[in-house]
Amino acid sequence: MGYFWQGLPPYLIPWSRKVLPAGSTAVETGTFQGDTSLLLADAFGACTTIERSASLAAAARVRFAGDPRVTILEGSSRTTLTKALPPPEQGCFFWLDAHGMYDYDGEDDDENPLLAEISLILQVRGDSPNVIAVDDARGMGTQPDWPPLTEIFGLLADHRYVGAIVDDALVAAPKSADVDFYALYRASRQVQVPAVFHIWPQVRGLVKARVVSDRVVTSVRDRLRR
Repeated sequence: MGYFWQGLPPYLIPWSRKVLPAGSTAVETGTFQGDTSLLLADAFGACTTIERSASLAAAARVRFAGDPRVTILEGSSRTTLTKALPPPEQGCFFWLDAHGMYDYDGEDDDENPLLAEISLILQVRGDSPNVIAVDDARGMGTQPDWPPLTEIFGLLADHRYVGAIVDDALVAAPKSADVDFYALYRASRQVQVPAVFHIWPQVRGLVKARVVSDRVVTSVRDRLRR
């Protein structure tokens, strides 16, 4: 979840489509409710999404039963991501978001497969046209189960990739692609003000809840003083 957007920031898709060749596809880890899967299918024409929670994967299969653009793979991305990789000559947008537990009932040591995911992509498709984007970048090096930023950027550099953090996402691409991260940053800033209106109902609800809470506390305090 980003600072203004729940899930994939919308400005990241048009920027990535300019970086990737025509006919590129999308791969997602962490299906959750399938909203981003649908967004990626609309943007790239197809999306393969991986979900390790059996119940969430089952719900996704029901949701996309009539949509051949979305392929759902159930299992850990550590072992299932290999099945989702497109041919090396085809461009691919990767959205890595399998580090949230939701109702996952598997092994605890599989909680954050991020390094395994990035390593596999770089080893198998390091020379292919890729854009790798990771959600929840704020967790890198700040949460117990997250690898530090230095380790992630070091891994990318070892495979001649460059990356940047924009809002709450880490975005990386081959150095040879000569990507314009400043253009991505400008695009993100252009949607920040409209995004405030996107979350305004939630903000207003929180403010109202706080006002009600303050009134209750004041009422109880006044009664205790009597």
